[in-house]
Amino acid sequence: MNVEFDCPGCQQSLSADVPATGVDVTCPACGTAFHVDAPAAALPTVQARVASAVPVAPVTAPPTQRPGPRPPAGPHAPQAPHHHPNPQHYQPHHHHPAPAKSGGNEVAIFVGLVVLLLGGGIGLWFAMSKAEDKKQAAAAAPSIQDQARDKMAELALRDAERREREAQAREKDIEKTRAEIAKREQDDAARADRERDQKIVQIADEYFDGDKTAAAELLKEADAVTEEINKLFADNVQGNEPSNQAEYYQTWNRIFERRIKNNPVIGKARAGAMEEFMEESPGQALTKNANTELLEKYSSFGSGFFIAPDGWLVTNRHVVRDAEKVDLRTSGGQIIPAKVVARDAKNDLALLKADLKSPAWLPISQGSKEMELGTNVFTIGFPNPVMQGLEPKFTDGRISSRAGMMDDEAFYQISVPVQPGNSGGPLIDTDSGWAVGVITLRLDRTADGRAADNVSYALKAAVLHSFVAGTPDAARSVKGATAEKAAGSSAIIARAKGASATVLVPN
Repeated sequence: MNVEFDCPGCQQSLSADVPATGVDVTCPACGTAFHVDAPAAALPTVQARVASAVPVAPVTAPPTQRPGPRPPAGPHAPQAPHHHPNPQHYQPHHHHPAPAKSGGNEVAIFVGLVVLLLGGGIGLWFAMSKAEDKKQAAAAAPSIQDQARDKMAELALRDAERREREAQAREKDIEKTRAEIAKREQDDAARADRERDQKIVQIADEYFDGDKTAAAELLKEADAVTEEINKLFADNVQGNEPSNQAEYYQTWNRIFERRIKNNPVIGKARAGAMEEFMEESPGQALTKNANTELLEKYSSFGSGFFIAPDGWLVTNRHVVRDAEKVDLRTSGGQIIPAKVVARDAKNDLALLKADLKSPAWLPISQGSKEMELGTNVFTIGFPNPVMQGLEPKFTDGRISSRAGMMDDEAFYQISVPVQPGNSGGPLIDTDSGWAVGVITLRLDRTADGRAADNVSYALKAAVLHSFVAGTPDAARSVKGATAEKAAGSSAIIARAKGASATVLVPN
């Protein structure tokens, strides 16, 4: 018997010819094997038919005997007459129904069974075909996990492409800024060359009877003296470099006198004029300008940067030393007094307060996410102001390590070139423009005495943030300040320049 049923595994509708003993079935859609019991037997239903007409003799009922006077009982009572029914009425008559003409019905039943079986087979084939199609479609379609992985891969690709575009845009912006800086440096160099030519003419007329060759040689020796003093600042020997302007001139004059005695061109110059020149302190004559006159009032110098709009500034403790008050020279050249409010000897930090509205200020990163290796960073500072001047200097590099010397986790190692005077300046993330550290020290030599090539360290912003939080007024000021993201590298550098200041410690 053809029976319809549902697969217990996938609920697919199926049909099959189920014999009286049941049948084992495997679902074509999900492969579940199960047994289908035979359906319960139904009671047969018989349909009555009208047989062929057969004459039937009527059955005559026995005559009804009417009651009458009962004869007296006794031996002499008259006997009732005995009637014998008509023999022809009494003969038994057997009826045999005519055989039904069932040939056509049997053919119809057979054809119906064939159609039923064919229909059931076709239905089962159709169901199995549909189930197989669904199974193949399910096998061909990606799973939910595959779809999720594909979506994540697509999002990751888009994110990588976005990052690449942003990196290329930043690199172009940085290159543009570097080109602008290089152009300014070229202009400065051209201006310096013109000033040098004018100085050569002046020296030649005053000391060498117009001999420009001797005057040029003298200036060349003066440049060599400056290089020697730079080496004193750069070596790892503590205390051999001049600590103030007066010591600088003394050191410069001593080296210069030694060098010109060994120069044959200068040796032929007029002795009287040269002796007079040397007595006037050639260091002051050849290097003195308005800024050097200013620096003569101070014993040490360093860098710092504003962290809030109302005059809070940070630098290194070794810059201010034990001073209670210092002066600040802003990027615009303004000299303002500042008070040393807090010091941290362990982390080499100092917090200053100036009574002014900051020309610009840098937001401090809280350091919850550390910088990755290779991240572009830069600093603005005032290295060697006696020799290099008081104009802010830009140098950039990358994060070399997320730990300092001896794996000190409070520091970053950076490839940003720094010199004496950069101490206390900001380490700035090139992308965001936020201060992520404080320039603190430079490694000049390794443990075995070899020169260290461009190894510097910056205290992390997380340490700086904790230090500032220890002064409630400064903490409130920093927290209440809202920093807008600067648009592009040029704007970021301009803001950093405005926020930087030279820290000047009085004699």
